[in-house]
Amino acid sequence: MCDECTYPAGKPCRFPQKAVASIEAYGIDVNAMLRLCDIPYNNGPATVSYVGLFLFK
Repeated sequence: MCDECTYPAGKPCRFPQKAVASIEAYGIDVNAMLRLCDIPYNNGPATVSYVGLFLFK
């Protein structure tokens, strides 16, 4: 969202309505969830892996 985050400077978020929390912030153990779903977390050297979660009612 931003070129530079305001958090390191101790300032409030510029776009709090657009802020997205990590899955871990809600107390979900992502590694355990991925193991249960048989999804690899480490996709090899020099890679970055992102995990998303959709919850339906």
